[in-house]
Amino acid sequence: MADVLLSICIPTYNRAKSLDETIGSIVAQKAFLNSNEIEIIIADNCSTDNTQQVSEKYTNQFSDKIKYIRNEKNIGSYLNQKTALDASSGTILKLHNDNLDMIEDSLSDILQLIKNNIKDKPIIFCTNGNAKNKSELIFCKDMNEFVSNVSYFSTWIGGLFIWKSEYKNLDNPFRHGDLMLPQVDILLRLLAKQRKAVVYNKKFSRVLATEKKSGYNVAEIFGQNYISLHKPYIDTGLLDRNIFQREKFRLLYKHIIPCYFDFAKEFNYKKTGYLKYLVDYKKDWFFYFSFLMFPLIFIKSVAKKTIKNLFRRG
Repeated sequence: MADVLLSICIPTYNRAKSLDETIGSIVAQKAFLNSNEIEIIIADNCSTDNTQQVSEKYTNQFSDKIKYIRNEKNIGSYLNQKTALDASSGTILKLHNDNLDMIEDSLSDILQLIKNNIKDKPIIFCTNGNAKNKSELIFCKDMNEFVSNVSYFSTWIGGLFIWKSEYKNLDNPFRHGDLMLPQVDILLRLLAKQRKAVVYNKKFSRVLATEKKSGYNVAEIFGQNYISLHKPYIDTGLLDRNIFQREKFRLLYKHIIPCYFDFAKEFNYKKTGYLKYLVDYKKDWFFYFSFLMFPLIFIKSVAKKTIKNLFRRG
């Protein structure tokens, strides 16, 4: 398809139901129906459910706008992300979760955002309304401002945009795929080139419920891997140590602890090696202070679970 502006790249595995809703919310929008500026790339990582049938339902309807790729075997999540991006033809590529229901007309806003920035081609990242700064658009001139505003939400693949020209010129873009955070590495590498960033903080999608929210280890992925990707930029002076420390604090208290010590059992995270993976925190006073919070977290979790059970009975 010629002159594609935006490629929405959806890596997926065994989530046929949410994938159906995700694609349906895209193809129903005027921005998709009334122009040829958007394409959808579906990279199926050898699913064993009816993902292929769901995908072909849409490719049959929009054969010129939707491409379906099925891997012969499961190649892992980050290589499947690469498969989706490599198959795209748009000016800018967006990784998109297979459980994101896009809000009506949100695609029109995203296309306008891209068009407004196509000349200078800054880094574009969408937080879906999760940034600390509540402005709809946040302009970051360097890595310090990006980390301060976006924080660990940079780990969300659904927020990543990358210009096709930059993706093609990026040496081994998935070099840290084994850390499960290649998108963070890509963002930091682009920021290290003194690139400015535009953070789109307007909510554009709703996350659909899935059977398994996650199966990874929060302490490993965030407390170890996420931290390790940022540390080299402190040594080069691109990331201020004080900002890095504030990010570690926020990450620990706002994400790692609530998810790891999930007494209400809302998540499916692995919960081993807490002290092993948080080795970079062992010189921080706030790490030891955090242990005083555990009784409060337990009480809040039990209260929350009790209230939910009462509503169910009612």
